[in-house]
Amino acid sequence: MAGGELAAAHGAAHTIGHAAGHSAGAHISAPEETWLHFLYLWFGIPDWLAVSLLVGLGLVGLFWWQSKRLGLYPSGFQTLWELAVEFFENLCRSAIGPGGEKYAPLIGSFFTYILLLNLIGLVPGFMSPTAHPYITVGLALASLTIVHSIAIKELGLKNYLLHYFERPFPNPFLNIALNLITLAPHCSLGW
Repeated sequence: MAGGELAAAHGAAHTIGHAAGHSAGAHISAPEETWLHFLYLWFGIPDWLAVSLLVGLGLVGLFWWQSKRLGLYPSGFQTLWELAVEFFENLCRSAIGPGGEKYAPLIGSFFTYILLLNLIGLVPGFMSPTAHPYITVGLALASLTIVHSIAIKELGLKNYLLHYFERPFPNPFLNIALNLITLAPHCSLGW
């Protein structure tokens, strides 16, 4: 077989194999390569996880370093951060009500972390970890767990479970029966 025929046969085999891979739905993509790709090669840590850990450690390091430089009269970074803290406290107070400002650190931390996860993708050599489903699902599960844990702590388990039902009657069993009766016509279970 001559060199040209060999190249043509290889090209045809490659095209057939490539088309078969797409029709079967089996397409394996290589991990995104960032400056932290060596962690994937050495330890198997995917780049999206390495970048998200880098952002988290960077935030912890930045705030630890800035905590050592706090002054009575703010300047620079401290001024900016005090404005952000005040903004989140006012936002939580207006959205949640009186006492809502105690949740400002949690909401502000989530906001800052997600914002930086998105912005790091603009830096050449990095990727946005929030483009990967594991990060978004992980953040969603963390926020759901935190919200429901706080609700159970604040309301108690009984009131937390009962708040899912309308309660026109003082007896909880009547309320559950009423909710089940009114819910039944809205459910189409196909029976």
